[in-house]
Amino acid sequence: AIRNLAEATPIKAQAAVAQLAPYIVFFDFDSAVLTHAASATIDTATAAAEKRHPSKILITGHTDSAGASAYNIALSQRRVDSVLKAFVKNGISRSILSNSRHGEERPRVARPDGTREDQNRRVEITFQ
Repeated sequence: AIRNLAEATPIKAQAAVAQLAPYIVFFDFDSAVLTHAASATIDTATAAAEKRHPSKILITGHTDSAGASAYNIALSQRRVDSVLKAFVKNGISRSILSNSRHGEERPRVARPDGTREDQNRRVEITFQ
């Protein structure tokens, strides 16, 4: 069946919104090692950066709330470092890569302190 333009417009609008969302790289518990899925996400973000030419790529590390706060800050930095290295290996200039880490301070999914949560063990990649 042939779709008319009115039917196609919402799909295009949804795709444009999806492209503006941050890329999210997830990590295993207590790990800063990139999984195959994490590497694929970074490859996708690299391809998008090559097309869009952002002036800055912000890489922000997070953890779940299992473990001590100081340990989680350090772990979120190790996760950021893993993603930074992958971007540089993919050919992205280090000069446009910026980073921050929040440890357990900004959960994606609220959970009680000391709780493991897969969605909170992440690095978010945003273009500016």
